[in-house]
Amino acid sequence: MKKFITAMVAVATLLIGNTTAYAGAELSVDAFSRHVWRGAAGPASISIQPTLDLVSFDSNIGSTSVEVWGQIPLTRGETEYDFTVAQEVGEYGTVNLTSYYYDGPFLEADSHDIEVGVAGSYGGADLFVGRFVSGDTVKDDTYIELGYELDGYNFHVGAGDGGYTVGGDSFALVNVGVSVETEGGYAASFIYNPDSETPFFVVSKSW
Repeated sequence: MKKFITAMVAVATLLIGNTTAYAGAELSVDAFSRHVWRGAAGPASISIQPTLDLVSFDSNIGSTSVEVWGQIPLTRGETEYDFTVAQEVGEYGTVNLTSYYYDGPFLEADSHDIEVGVAGSYGGADLFVGRFVSGDTVKDDTYIELGYELDGYNFHVGAGDGGYTVGGDSFALVNVGVSVETEGGYAASFIYNPDSETPFFVVSKSW
């Protein structure tokens, strides 16, 4: 974990050295009727999810951001904190490095699951591919999601292997859904996991 932190500091120092535009911290907060992540259920509780953009700046190689995201159930279940460094690569998309933290000594590597992700938009469709490169139970798990917006409806379909699936083996469709958002930050999503045959209906509010 210390090597990971040292590498992140080195990358940030290099990027800041080439900064042309800089923005400070920004905070946003979402409240969900429950947390559902990539077709899997989180705690059966209302979930408060703050996002803190610690820093964002433009450099010679594109926009870079550092973000902290939280998942805080109100009544039951474990909290989660995710730390993400995102780097734009020209017009091709974004490369993300995310550390998922749930429990245990914060500075120990075994307390974090590390995922490398690539996101981009092509022909109006949003594509994300993520692969865990570190973690006790999730290492080598891969997730792929395709999203498309049509007439105000946001459709998505996602597939994964390993821990994303019931059998824990080959790729399966695990996340199919549609969401809508109204003025004022209200939103609703219907999500279905074909692999576990589980539906979810989630409502949310953003500030």
